Amino acid sequence: MRIGTIRSRPGELVRGSLAVDGVRIPVAVIEGRRPGPAIYLQAAQHPTEMMGVEVTHRFATELDPERLRGTVIIVPVANPVHAAWRAGLQHYADLVSPRRRKALGRINTNRVWPGRANGDLIEKIAHTLYENICLQVDAIVDLHCCRICDHYFVAALEGHDGSVGLGKAFGAPLVDLQTEKSYAAGLLFLVAPPLIDTPSILVEMSPDGDIPYDMLANGVRGVTNMLKHLGMLPGRPRLPKTQVVVRRADPVRIYRAKREGYLTTYPEVGEPVKKGALLCEVRDLERFRPVQTVRAPYDGTPPSIGPDSGLRLVKVGEEICTFKRIRELVRN
Repeated sequence: MRIGTIRSRPGELVRGSLAVDGVRIPVAVIEGRRPGPAIYLQAAQHPTEMMGVEVTHRFATELDPERLRGTVIIVPVANPVHAAWRAGLQHYADLVSPRRRKALGRINTNRVWPGRANGDLIEKIAHTLYENICLQVDAIVDLHCCRICDHYFVAALEGHDGSVGLGKAFGAPLVDLQTEKSYAAGLLFLVAPPLIDTPSILVEMSPDGDIPYDMLANGVRGVTNMLKHLGMLPGRPRLPKTQVVVRRADPVRIYRAKREGYLTTYPEVGEPVKKGALLCEVRDLERFRPVQTVRAPYDGTPPSIGPDSGLRLVKVGEEICTFKRIRELVRN
């Protein structure tokens, strides 16, 4: 397989880069000894979301190309410009003036797909990755980090069977079915299926900016699961006993703190619970007694638990839990 000036070699990991207006985007290509599908793993569209970078690196170093059918393409840092600026690195500092950099910094990379050849720098990066990689592969996986209260889930385009199947195969406890109308336009995992009919998912791994080892293990296992699902590796995916599927467009109950205090939570994000089950409690800081109790209004699941701040000390009006119905309960 050829990507720009990079040519893969059977049984080897080859590293190189794609150039966009002086910016070099790192690319790794692992080609198996036997032919098969091609999968694209992308991370770090956003500058603080480093978990996917580590997941792709660990997976690449642990993968034995001799066992692989097909090709794995990895872009560990899809937007190195924003990542370098955010971290205060000198890398790329001279490519764009500070004034122009501020304007580019307001652009969300994951809202401009499939990009534009004559657009601004961020749109050109998206266009280059889309034209050189997305159009050549059989599956696309975009790795992110979400709010700490969301914990860990996969998003896929509702109604696109290949994407939904790939999302379930990753093995996260919760699969969120989305559309542009239910969320936002220009996201890679929502753009690719209707344009090129390529199964695509977005994986949200929490927390932002950190690399906890249990989540790293989840990510590497999830990527391995998808390759098994696609027939690129031998064996069956290692999936949780149950997975829940929800729709982003469905109504959601949002619960907010009525009193200040410490938030105690019970089920995990994505865990199926019955009507009346205890979801969370706010406890006062003087006697640590419950001053607010939230129970499940119907059978369903909490897509998020806790405030966006990640702190368990909550203020009045702060979101403490969300709840919605389960569209499908998958038993593995």
